[in-house]
Amino acid sequence: MKTERIWKILNNTIQKNNTKTSLPNKFIINGIENENPQTIAYEFNNFFANIGKQVNNSVPNTEKNYTEYLDNYPNNFFMNPIAPEEIKQITSKMKPKTSSGFDCIQMKTVKSIIDHIQIPLAL
Repeated sequence: MKTERIWKILNNTIQKNNTKTSLPNKFIINGIENENPQTIAYEFNNFFANIGKQVNNSVPNTEKNYTEYLDNYPNNFFMNPIAPEEIKQITSKMKPKTSSGFDCIQMKTVKSIIDHIQIPLAL
């Protein structure tokens, strides 16, 4: 099945279409209808710039430590050690793709330097 067809099926399944949602051309600001884009942008900015402080001010102060609100919280965590050979073995099973993930590193590159980075990765 072609990639294009797969994306079409997925988009239809999640009901995604290419039509843009239109936004209203006027907003009610302080009880008055306003169509001026600069005023609307200013008011949106003003709202989002101040909402955090307003919410913070609405929360009552307390003498309690945040940990008193948590049931069972760990003081620390432990990760099982991993051997460099295990990293190399897992990497060897991956396809040498040239596309990159969120880290912008291609698997093809990782596979080509794994002998040099497997020990630091295992630390």
